[in-house]
Amino acid sequence: MLRIIIGLLLILFELNLGAGSYRIGLIPDFIGYVFLFFGMKAEQEKCLTYKKDKLYMIPFCLFSYAIYMGDLYGIIEGLVIPVVNIDVRLLCTFISMLLGIYTTYSIYKGVKTVEESFSVELKTKRIMYIWRIRVLCSFMEYLSLILVVGEMYLVMAIANIISGIVMAVYVTQVAIIYSELKRNNRLKSKGER
Repeated sequence: MLRIIIGLLLILFELNLGAGSYRIGLIPDFIGYVFLFFGMKAEQEKCLTYKKDKLYMIPFCLFSYAIYMGDLYGIIEGLVIPVVNIDVRLLCTFISMLLGIYTTYSIYKGVKTVEESFSVELKTKRIMYIWRIRVLCSFMEYLSLILVVGEMYLVMAIANIISGIVMAVYVTQVAIIYSELKRNNRLKSKGER
């Protein structure tokens, strides 16, 4: 579960340095997806949701690596898809946002599965509530980026960061509870009790 938490944190938080058209992510998403893959693989016996969803982490990792390298070498900045006149940076940002939304939902589904399978309270209602707020903030942040509404973008970016922190805190609490249950050997399915 620790790998899942580390992966989630790496994906939720963006920290970039830039100069001109060059950007480097200090916390690259693709490393977070690698952590998530191995974390889900380790937990797939207790949670069948992770068995399927871990496979999605591979293309997510490859996509975020391609964006990372494009940012590092300044390739993505200023590119436009000619036929439809779409800015590649905005398209990559949108796809990355969708990948992050799916990934955090996948983690929620896994926690919900464990909660139901083992009859333990893991705060899934709070996690889903925070996830919904985060989705709303992400879309509003993206829309404000497209519409170039500077003040709105800043507000939504801050709201998105805060919702990410709150979600990370709740998922970390779940990991602590889960680890304690595992250590005390209380994670047995209903049929094993």
